[in-house]
Amino acid sequence: MPTDITITDIVTDYGAYYKDGGQNQKDLIRLQKQPSITPGYATPIVTDDTIYRAPQAFMDEIVQPWQSSYTPKGGVTFKPNDIPTYKMKIDTAFHPDVLEESYLGFLAGLKNHEADRAKWPFVRWFIEIYVLEQYKDDLENKVYGKGVYAAPTPGTAGAASTGMNGLSKLITDGLAGDMNAVTVTAALARSTAFEGIEEIMEKIEVADPLIFDKECVLGCDPQIMRWYIKDRRDTLGTHTSETDAKKMVIDGYDTVKWCPMPSLRGTGELFVTPKKNFVHITPKKKMRPIRVESAKREVAVMADWREGFGFLFDELVYSHKPA
Repeated sequence: MPTDITITDIVTDYGAYYKDGGQNQKDLIRLQKQPSITPGYATPIVTDDTIYRAPQAFMDEIVQPWQSSYTPKGGVTFKPNDIPTYKMKIDTAFHPDVLEESYLGFLAGLKNHEADRAKWPFVRWFIEIYVLEQYKDDLENKVYGKGVYAAPTPGTAGAASTGMNGLSKLITDGLAGDMNAVTVTAALARSTAFEGIEEIMEKIEVADPLIFDKECVLGCDPQIMRWYIKDRRDTLGTHTSETDAKKMVIDGYDTVKWCPMPSLRGTGELFVTPKKNFVHITPKKKMRPIRVESAKREVAVMADWREGFGFLFDELVYSHKPA
């Protein structure tokens, strides 16, 4: 079924005809879309494997005080750890002729009388503006954080949110296994976030005194970071000598980087883990070339790619989910 190109309001206001008044693509104003943010906080792993296999090795201590007799000790335990990638796609088609008898006729190739609809200016605008901006918006707002994979119904286009398991699902499943849950005395809010985040950091440090020796990410609902900054200001007062960067550092935890993720917006969730432990898996060619086909006055645009998020060790992830 072709994509809708709805021009009803344009025709109502400007008439059902095209008149060259010098209008062009620069005159088309659009709502801003959400760029892709979450993958930038993860450690990239490039592989063409559809499942990234990262078997884990757990090693027991081996050091002991000296004695003349031979007293062997130690052990290594290997566990499987598979991080899947999910194949997603874009399929869309449209009949651009609807644009001809409207103010938007300049998008329909009227000036140069191009017969091949795939070469009409609208197709280039459709790909560069609509497709390349909307797919990033869909991934960040509906897939990366809140996605829950569901097998598609044959012959029916599925919802973006069912394309892959996002971070919230990974954390929920992880907490049922080896991932570490971190609670707070008072629910994180505008007036509690400063002490709440410090409480979370202290609990993590007690559980694993070595974790903050490494660069760590604090992935979170962006609202939590804003609450923290405002509550820190209210608690400590305004220090004009502090730089904005200093205000973003959690006292005593300089290796922890705030990573506000639009993908987690509205969830109230956060997780802390070494940066190298949080991975984004993609093939060498992230997206196959966008393909355009024209047949019987219909233009089809198609693209497909694979990607997935995961943690190499759930044991190194500390997560807080609101009650």
